[in-house]
Amino acid sequence: MLRSLLTQSLSVILLLCTGCSSHNHDGNQNKEIAENSIRQWVPYPVELLDQKGLARLINERNGKTLLLNIWATWCQPCVEEFPDLIKLAQTDTSVEVIGISVDYPDEIHIKVTSFLEKLKVPFKIYIAKFEKQEDFITAIDTAWNGAIPATSIYDRRGRKQFSRIGLGTYDLFEKRIQEIRTN
Repeated sequence: MLRSLLTQSLSVILLLCTGCSSHNHDGNQNKEIAENSIRQWVPYPVELLDQKGLARLINERNGKTLLLNIWATWCQPCVEEFPDLIKLAQTDTSVEVIGISVDYPDEIHIKVTSFLEKLKVPFKIYIAKFEKQEDFITAIDTAWNGAIPATSIYDRRGRKQFSRIGLGTYDLFEKRIQEIRTN
């Protein structure tokens, strides 16, 4: 029974790996179809972000609106909000979605990367690395108390136009982005 199951499993794996080949009129495999069907999600590397890096992210917009989301793997509202951020990143190419995790830097491989892989997050994630937590909070917004999730939207010139503390939705973010674009 086990041998039969293993044989069937190997046959299915072999079939999936080899796939069906299609040929064009020249007899060559249709590489475009094969490449499109095999494309896999490739994560961005998680990098540490200091004060200079944060300022660069906000100010160097290259004509795009920035949605900056501050989150952590241990924050339930942050986790609930992530699918909407993913949807926004996938549907609105004029917006750059960036996440800054407040997880500890030594948790990148243990918690953060596995979370990102599980959700196949299609945008850049950083880990805040400031000497003091207060320095990070002040760099984001002097009026911010450090509660997460926290989301700020910056216009194409790097000017903050919207901020929210707490769980946000795709519809809310998209509406605010559209308002920023029309102003």
